[in-house]
Amino acid sequence: MTCPMDSERVAPVTAVTPAAVGPLGFRAARGTGGRAALEVLDGDEVIGAHVDTAFTASVLGALRGRGWAVVWGRVERDGEPPAVVFTGPGRRRRATGTPARVVRVGERFWVASASGEHRVATVSDGARAQEWRLGAYGNGAV
Repeated sequence: MTCPMDSERVAPVTAVTPAAVGPLGFRAARGTGGRAALEVLDGDEVIGAHVDTAFTASVLGALRGRGWAVVWGRVERDGEPPAVVFTGPGRRRRATGTPARVVRVGERFWVASASGEHRVATVSDGARAQEWRLGAYGNGAV
């Protein structure tokens, strides 16, 4: 199922493209019916798109590459992005977390990134914390 995007009608809010996100970029867009959307970019190519709906999950994706990790999602109803901590492999991962830099993308989405070798992202909105296993970038998972 494809979702038509209208990136050209929205100011080019290319949000996160520091080295910590590797080759990925994120930008705000508009989906069907003018709903807020997030495009996931690999260079200039759109490789994923998420349109905000009442059923959209709070975490939409989580990937890792050589030396970087990124997780992205939808801002909750309170309007605040979550706190994110990345952890590496092994038994001591909970004790050695790396707090992520969380950036707002458009009105409804956020992206968190960190440098380093990580396997898990813990996303916390204050009321609850959830762990997300990071998929390996390049396996077609977006």
